[in-house]
Amino acid sequence: KLYYDGSKKFETTSTGATVTGDLNATNDVIITGSGEFYGFDNSKLVLGHGRDLQIYHDGSNSYINESGTGDLIIESSHIVLKDSGTQVFETTNSGIRLQDNHTLILGSGNDLQIYHDGIASYIADTGAGVLKLLTDGFRVRNGADNENIIKADQNGSVELYYDNSKKFETTSAGVSVTGGIVGSADATINSVNIGKGANSVS
Repeated sequence: KLYYDGSKKFETTSTGATVTGDLNATNDVIITGSGEFYGFDNSKLVLGHGRDLQIYHDGSNSYINESGTGDLIIESSHIVLKDSGTQVFETTNSGIRLQDNHTLILGSGNDLQIYHDGIASYIADTGAGVLKLLTDGFRVRNGADNENIIKADQNGSVELYYDNSKKFETTSAGVSVTGGIVGSADATINSVNIGKGANSVS
């Protein structure tokens, strides 16, 4: 046992040593084997001269609290997040990845959800309001990105395609159709019925 001013500060035990008070080290503290750095509830691992980073457990939840100078930066070549042992999220060299049937949820009411169920991909707007896509130019293309399906431009036309061939287009005067039009009922243009009814034009 070692004392300071009659107060015990250091004691060896059958399992190691006990320090009463602070332990100051000017170099590394190394834990070898399968040892642990152990603290009770509300004991904190505090780093930084300004106590900037704190890691602790309060008995109910665990915290990584960065409240000092600068940002909290987590840096690794590959980061994996698991929920109860099941991987739900990971970083890759090209971005981030959510596993099948795990959803990116946006909005306090779970309003916007983006996910893949292993078969198809979904963008689900299930909350308040409408789903808006804000852009000066909008394109829907095939998976290989070499065929148009829909094209739309601000202050311009909307075009619909079949097998990469434009079939329908809005214009400043109305619409333009390339090819035939097949309908299941009569149509009226400028008060003229086009179909099989009375006064029809065929």
